[in-house]
Amino acid sequence: MLVGTSARLNNVHENDFSVRIDGNDLEYVDNFKCLGVVIDNQLKWHKQVNNVVRNVFCKLALLRRVKPYLNVDTLNVLYKSMVQPHFDYCSLAWYGRFKEDCHRLDVIQKRCARVILGVNYYTPSNYMFQEPRWSRLSDRNDYVKALMIYKCLNGLAPQYLNNMFNYVHDNHDRVTRQAAADLLALPPIFHGITLSLLNFRLAIVALSCGIILTRLLEMLLMFSRLRQCIKVAICMK
Repeated sequence: MLVGTSARLNNVHENDFSVRIDGNDLEYVDNFKCLGVVIDNQLKWHKQVNNVVRNVFCKLALLRRVKPYLNVDTLNVLYKSMVQPHFDYCSLAWYGRFKEDCHRLDVIQKRCARVILGVNYYTPSNYMFQEPRWSRLSDRNDYVKALMIYKCLNGLAPQYLNNMFNYVHDNHDRVTRQAAADLLALPPIFHGITLSLLNFRLAIVALSCGIILTRLLEMLLMFSRLRQCIKVAICMK
């Protein structure tokens, strides 16, 4: 399988592709399933999403069959053990590539919630996710990214992943605001390289989390100072 853009792949014909290993000719394919993940030659991940949708529908049919005999808590346990792993497996690589694929997965997650809770189509999503304490797939994917960043920054991930992230102050000796704030250095993006894109996404999430926490702390500090000023003003009166 050759990986590239559609424009580049259109110039490659199947008859021109010839790779031989130990006297055996390799078959030219446009997608391949490796360790449960369907990788296509354009890295669009449509086939992987279709695979996830098909597996989730099979598990959802089982939940519908056993629903009359189990309570909501037991069905929730079955969902987290049978359905949720399909959403989470290697989601760092394939989730979020296209909005339509994310929408399909969100619709299926809502359908699972309706089956477990026994609610109708017009029930708000916030209510359905609040009772079984579920997280939306986008929020859960951000959590998985942040968890992976934490492991990489603390040496808990494999070495090749730890080497992807470095701080700004490690790249130069200049005193800058980013270096003083211990921010991560954003890696360069090269078109057609998914690994760099994944690296960039993880770094963006790390920077966003750091900025959000900093702003929250600043707001809390301003609120505490304002509260003290109000107390002083009241005492002066």
